[in-house]
Amino acid sequence: MTWQLHPQLLADCYELMTHQEIHILLKKEKIIPWVILVPKTAQRDLCDLEAESFAHLLGQMKKISQYLKQKFSADKINVAEIGNVVPQMHVHILARKQQDACWPGVVWGKTLDAATYSTEEVTMMQQEMIQLFGEVV
Repeated sequence: MTWQLHPQLLADCYELMTHQEIHILLKKEKIIPWVILVPKTAQRDLCDLEAESFAHLLGQMKKISQYLKQKFSADKINVAEIGNVVPQMHVHILARKQQDACWPGVVWGKTLDAATYSTEEVTMMQQEMIQLFGEVV
């Protein structure tokens, strides 16, 4: 079977870019800035990645976390790998603010504001990702 993004991730997110075998997605709901990294792997859990793949993913997680913290003036960056609903390995990175709709609680399973990013906002974030990583592969 050919590797492909899980349909739920495709339904819930905009595809920003793919960089070195890691897909970078933006959760459509705009209320909490939320990026999802999906490495192209058959593994389901971070602990099962080879050391080199783990280190590479960790480096991308750090770059995205720093980007979100600065871009959205986040009070806290939340990072999680849950995958109970979507079994494909993916890492959530959220920019939280004390004023957000769920603070200080978790966002998982909450019904949030349905407002989504505009095409211009998605395009801007795609361009910023290209600058952050230096290339699209």
